Amino acid sequence: VQKLMFDCRRDVEALSSQMQIAPRGVMDLQLMQTALQWKQRGVNRRSGMQYVLKNRCQVERQEGDSAVSAAMTLGNRPVWDVRPLPDHFLEYAADDVRHILVMADKMLAPNEELVPAVDRLTQHYVDHYSTGVVPCVAEADPQPHVVDTQWLERYVGPPGTCNFCGQKGHQESECFKKSSAPRKCSHC
Repeated sequence: VQKLMFDCRRDVEALSSQMQIAPRGVMDLQLMQTALQWKQRGVNRRSGMQYVLKNRCQVERQEGDSAVSAAMTLGNRPVWDVRPLPDHFLEYAADDVRHILVMADKMLAPNEELVPAVDRLTQHYVDHYSTGVVPCVAEADPQPHVVDTQWLERYVGPPGTCNFCGQKGHQESECFKKSSAPRKCSHC
């Protein structure tokens, strides 16, 4: 049975260390987004769920989610340790589950050629974070907001580049060198 996750790292770590379960058949939709960006632009940056929902699925998160998003963006992970969880946290978590199904519909079928590669890449993360009875002590990526480029090259293939100038980070339609009009960088 396929299990859909968005950024599987902490979920896999919790299942492994708290319940001694190493999940199989996991598809990480954040890694799918990163693989798509890697193949199109050569970018290895992780995107947040809100960005993916808006840009891939044309779905806006609810207004009440901003407090939870702000706490997580600031790196305040203990907000999820409070018991009982506040109602807006429960609603946020339930929305994540609903949104994962929407993302899967929008991302997997149209990009089915990438699914086997992302399956293998996800399994690499699952293997790394399935440590058993103790939490993982070493992160898989050199920085938490990017996916290791060696793993992307191994599992997904070479990075995409602009067809006009050959540089990474953009596509031909966004190329500064091709356009004579001054534009601002869409990445920065």
